[in-house]
Amino acid sequence: MSANNTPNGKDTDGKTSDDNANDKCTLCGKSNAKPCENCGNANYCGVVCKNADAALHKLLCHQYKDFQDRPSKHHVRCIVLPVDGSGPVFKWLHQEFATNPPDETKEILGEGNFGIKGKHLNEDEKIAPGTYPYPRVVQIFYRNDFFKADLELNVSAARFPGLHNPWKMFGPFLFLSYSDLLEEDFEVWDNVSNDDCMRKEDCDTTTLRHVQDLLNLLASLMP
Repeated sequence: MSANNTPNGKDTDGKTSDDNANDKCTLCGKSNAKPCENCGNANYCGVVCKNADAALHKLLCHQYKDFQDRPSKHHVRCIVLPVDGSGPVFKWLHQEFATNPPDETKEILGEGNFGIKGKHLNEDEKIAPGTYPYPRVVQIFYRNDFFKADLELNVSAARFPGLHNPWKMFGPFLFLSYSDLLEEDFEVWDNVSNDDCMRKEDCDTTTLRHVQDLLNLLASLMP
């Protein structure tokens, strides 16, 4: 792993830089897109793409500016879907190495075994229901029994736009983002554990497209 263990594209003085500094549209990838007037994180080429992304983007748009001051160089900005319906929410979690879950993982997910799934999209691939190539890796941490009704229903997931079977998802969910994946032949895999493959990166408002995609992936694996 790189000697600089600070999340990719972020300053070492505890401040984050603009996560979406390029001018490509978050939805269609066209250049010369204008940033969101509120958060400045997502970019849109026009009203059509802005409206198409509104249902997802608004979930974290107003939180984004409040999560710019990094508590330490080992903290990463993650997305949590709590069961109480208050999510999605940004959280700073302590994660010294990319191969290890954040220190607060058990605090968020609860006691018991949890699973990890990740999805990588190459530059040429597209993520539905948008068309913006998302050159990152996003992992979802979840309780292995997330589909069992003896856990508390995840109301945040039930309210999340564009999900299949949202009322059948139980327990909390945690999302982390990475960049610079080297094993580009893998699209979906379990338990990635190689520090040479990826570097930590902050989640931002555009990560919500992967959140949606991974939740639907989990729904498709329900027994």
